Formats: sequence, structure tokens, C-alpha cells
Amino acid sequence: MTILSSLRGRIFLASALLAVLSIGAAIYRVNVRVTSDAERALQREILTTGAQIDQLRTTRTETFATTARIIADAPTLKAAVATNDPPTVQDVANGFQHQIHSNLLLVTSKTGDVLATVGASDRAALVVARQPAIRGALEGREGFSLLPQPDGILQLVTVPIAIGLDHPEVLGTLNVGFRLDNRLAEQLKAITGSDIAFGMDGQILASTLAPGAARELTGRLRTSGTSSIRLDGEEFVVLPRALPASPDGATVAGAGPVALILRSRTEHLRFLRAIHAELAVTAAVAVVLATLLSFAVARTITRPLAAITDAMREIARTGDLARKIALRPSSRWDDEDARLLAATFNALTDSIARFQREISQKERLSSLGRLSTVIAHEVRNPLMIIKASLHVLRQRDAPPETRREAAADIDDEVKRLNRVVSEVLDFAKPIRFEVAEVDLNAVCRKSAAAAERTAACRCASTSIPACRRRPATPSACGPRAST
Repeated sequence: MTILSSLRGRIFLASALLAVLSIGAAIYRVNVRVTSDAERALQREILTTGAQIDQLRTTRTETFATTARIIADAPTLKAAVATNDPPTVQDVANGFQHQIHSNLLLVTSKTGDVLATVGASDRAALVVARQPAIRGALEGREGFSLLPQPDGILQLVTVPIAIGLDHPEVLGTLNVGFRLDNRLAEQLKAITGSDIAFGMDGQILASTLAPGAARELTGRLRTSGTSSIRLDGEEFVVLPRALPASPDGATVAGAGPVALILRSRTEHLRFLRAIHAELAVTAAVAVVLATLLSFAVARTITRPLAAITDAMREIARTGDLARKIALRPSSRWDDEDARLLAATFNALTDSIARFQREISQKERLSSLGRLSTVIAHEVRNPLMIIKASLHVLRQRDAPPETRREAAADIDDEVKRLNRVVSEVLDFAKPIRFEVAEVDLNAVCRKSAAAAERTAACRCASTSIPACRRRPATPSACGPRAST
């Protein structure tokens, strides 16, 4: 017997399957929605981090540019540069360096020679002095440049040192620089919560990640848009941001400085594991509850039907069409449809029982009609005997013995007629069964004797003298013996 062979099994399976599919679809939808929202939140966060880094770097560049203009306009610096004496300029430069705390402060003469440098070696100072920004400053223009360093990227702000307003005379240049190094990357990470890497010329020069990650990050310097990368078993989302040399967004041709913003996707989506576990537990509990509820509903629906089916099976087995279906009342569940079906079935059995009683009564009346002929015959025979006996009694010369025999025949036949009438009346009455123990052998003997008496009674219809010579028991020709 399979689960689909019963109504209870089909209802249970259908409701349980519907509950499981509904819960599964809801859990899947929630899971997809939460994951999608988390991915979008990650993209927004990394884009916001990129905007914050651009804003911080731009603000820092503008601050150093303003500071460089103020220092370049200082009379002490102008006077020192006008002497074209490196020691004199160096003393003044050291004083300003303590005020602005820049990574590099470099002063050149109007010919581009280095007069003072703070924070860089002589070789590095010569490299800076050859930058196009210094030549532009000697022509009266401010300049910005980015230079690769072993420990990061050096961003320079170059302003001219000039005297005069209408036709200024350029005395030299002032270069103020700050590094985009590991220290700055750590500061940005503390502010934005993202890992930062600075690269230039195909190399990672500074990073908040482990040194081993530099090789993997090198290939991301020439990409655009967000991408994924796996570092030390952890997945990151990478966003490259080009670093313009100036606050207005101008870039240095061929330099290609890039800031890589990395956001740990594994860390960001770690909370989803807890959510997935909770959703899984919730789904399991919901499925169990839905299954139990489905079973309870299926049972409440099929229990009344099972009672009706058992009653019908018992009726078919016993043939008792008057059997009633009794539904047990339930305090929790009361199926009105099943109760209506049971009431209808009980009304049908009542109609069938009433019809059977009417048919039985009609059959008895029909049998009584068929027996009327036999009854008429049974009445006519005694009447003929009585008539013959009266004829004998009218004879005056009849012997006394003959008269006594005729009177006895009349008495016997009257009793016989009275017995026939009584038995007919009994047959017409409704049958009432009285259950009791009987001797089957005695019943069989009585039936056989009644059959023999019926045969003896039949001879009376053909020869009255013969019946008189072999009189039968009066009940032998009664209606019930004939039946």
C-alpha cells in the first residue's frame, strides 16, 4: 500500500509538499535578497572609500600647496634665496620644515641648482630638481608631480619664489612633498576600514597588506572597475583609482600612479553564514511544524470518512441495511461535511429499511391472495362433508351408529374450519421473531410430518369418501401446511 493509495496519504503529501515548497521558496528568496543587498552594500562601501581617499588626498595636496605659497612668500626665505648661498638657505629651510612637518622640503635657485633640502638624500634632491614642475615654476607657474620612491609615492607641490607684483622676478623654487607610504595607507585604513595599496610604474610601493600580496596586486594596477582577487585564502574586491598629480584632476603623462582600494568580501559576507544557519534552522522547524499540521489536517479530514467507510463495509459484509453511522463528536475538530454525509447516509438506510418492510408486507399479502384459492378449497371440503352428514341425519331410517358417525363428522369438520380461520388470521399478522434455543432434530421431524400431512390433504379434493376413510390431521390442510 503506497502513500498515494489513500485519501489521507494524498492530502498529507500534498499539504506537506506545498508547505515545504513554500518555505523553501521563501527561504531561498530571503537568502538571495540578503546576499544581493550585501553585495550591493559592499560595492557602495568601496566606491565611498574611493571617494573619501580622493577627497583626503586632494585636501592634503591643497593644504601643502597653500602652505608652500605662504612659505615662498616669506621675506626670510626670499632674502636667503637671493644670497644664492646654500648654507644660508639651508638654515632657513630647516626652520620652515619644523613648522610644516612635510616629508620633503627642497629649495632651488633661479638656475635650478639645489640650495637646500630637508628629508631627502642628495641623489634624491637631484632627481627632484630635474622635474618639469621646477622648470615650470621658474617660469612663474605652480606645478604638481608624483615620483616613485622605494617606500611609496612622493607627491610634490612646486611654487615659484618671486619678488614684485606687476613683473615678478623669480628667485628660485620651493618644493614641498609628502609621501603616499605605508603610514598614510594605515591612516586611510583606520578612517575607511579598507585596505589600501599605492602603486606606480607596474610596482606596488606601499600597502596595508602582507608583503606577499604585492605580486598578486601588481596586475590590478592597469585595470578599471571593481574586480575580485584572492589573497591568502581570503577574497577581496579591488577598486583601482588613478592618482592625479594636481587637485584639479590633471595626471602626469606616463607616470600612472594608482591607489588600490581593497575590501574583504569574505569578512563583509561573514555575517551571512550566521544568517544562513538561522534560516536553515528556521526552515527545518517550519517544515517539521508544517508536516505535523498537514498530518493533523489530513487525519481530521479522513477520520470521519474512515468511520463512514467502515460502516459501509460492515453493511456490505452483513447485509444489514438498517445499520447506522455514528460519528464521534470531537471537541477540537467537527467536520460539518462528514457529519452531513453521515446523516444523509443514515436517512438513506432508513428509507431502504422502510421500503423493505413495505415490500415484505406486500409479499405476505400477495401470498395470502395466492392462498385464498387453497383456503377456499380447504373450506369447501368440510362443508361438503357437513352437507353429506346432514343428509344422513335427515334419513329417518338411518341406523343410530350412522347418525352418531355423521354427528361426529360434523363436529370434526367445524373444528377444522375454525382452525383454518385461526391460522389464516395468524398468517396475516406481522411476523415477530422470538430468538430462542431449539432442537433442530425436532424442527426437521415436524417439517417432514407437515409435508406428509399436506400430501394426505390433497387426496380430500379428489375423493371425499377416501378422506373420510383416512382422515388427516386437521392442521394438515391448514394454510401454513399448504405453504
